[in-house]
Amino acid sequence: MGASDSGATNAEAASQETMPVEQPTTAVGEPQAVPAIEPEPAQAVPAAGQPAQTQPMPPMGQPVPTQPMPPQGAPYAGAPVPTGQPSPTGALVCGILAIVFCFIPIVGIVLGIVAIVLAGKYFKAGGTQGQGKAGRICGIVGLALSIIMLVVNSVLIVLGLSILDYADVDFTDTYASQSSSAISSSAASSALSDRLDDELYAVIDPELDKIKSADPAMVATIAAIVEESLNSELASEDLSLADLKVDPTELAKAMIQGFDYEYDFTDIDGSEGTGEAWYTITCKDTYSIATEFESQISTLLSGDVSQYSTMEAAYEAIGKALMDAVNSTTPTDDSMVDYDLTKEGGKWVLDPESWTDELDYLFAF
Repeated sequence: MGASDSGATNAEAASQETMPVEQPTTAVGEPQAVPAIEPEPAQAVPAAGQPAQTQPMPPMGQPVPTQPMPPQGAPYAGAPVPTGQPSPTGALVCGILAIVFCFIPIVGIVLGIVAIVLAGKYFKAGGTQGQGKAGRICGIVGLALSIIMLVVNSVLIVLGLSILDYADVDFTDTYASQSSSAISSSAASSALSDRLDDELYAVIDPELDKIKSADPAMVATIAAIVEESLNSELASEDLSLADLKVDPTELAKAMIQGFDYEYDFTDIDGSEGTGEAWYTITCKDTYSIATEFESQISTLLSGDVSQYSTMEAAYEAIGKALMDAVNSTTPTDDSMVDYDLTKEGGKWVLDPESWTDELDYLFAF
């Protein structure tokens, strides 16, 4: 076949394609054949990493299919789940506390009722956990125990009041009687103590009054104590009160000027027949006298010593400084002494050694 023939053949084919196809006509009233609807092929799911295929748009004029809407009030996908369901923990805690505090009936009853109510709300909301059942059971038990304790307490109170009414006890009179007895006993004990104190003071006071009134015998005793103690201090310098031209009796009288005393307290053991009496003493302190004496000697040495031509004159000046120190010292009430006593033949007797020790404490240097 030549080129002309192939060209003619192509021209005919083209003309056939462009020519309209005549549709078969049907008579009026004849049924028309409905073309069969072919099913749409299933869309393949894109593999991982490949772009997803989009749904084809429906032909123009056809309605767009829509998703069905959920019923009104139903939760939609992605909506938060409501969390208003009661917890059974509160019921369990209140139930346990109701049992623990059943001995306080009011508290136990309130807690038991609260536990039962909370458990009921939990089960009404659809709860099924065992804590809710345990809380309700504990609440019932606590409520029952609390009611029992309330009844028992009421019975005990009524029984106690009945016993008191039957016994007809007057506590006011009993307490008053006991108080009066105690007061009387205390007063008697205080009177006995005062009497014993007076017995001890009656033995010691006369001896202290001898010091206060400068009794010659007492002054001589004190002078001996002062002389012995000072001579012991002056012995290191080969001196004595006699070398200083100091009269021990005059020195003792100067030391007891302003002497006084007052009671402090006593300690008596009746079973052993012993006692102690404490006094606060007002007198010239030997330490203060010694301090003032040193001050007098310093003043003496800082002055004109050429006037003392002999050692006797110098010693006499030192003795005068000692007397000036004693006379210028002020009595103080910071000394406390105690005297031992024993009961002999129904009478208290002052222990001589205790008396001498306290004199040394007050007047020895």
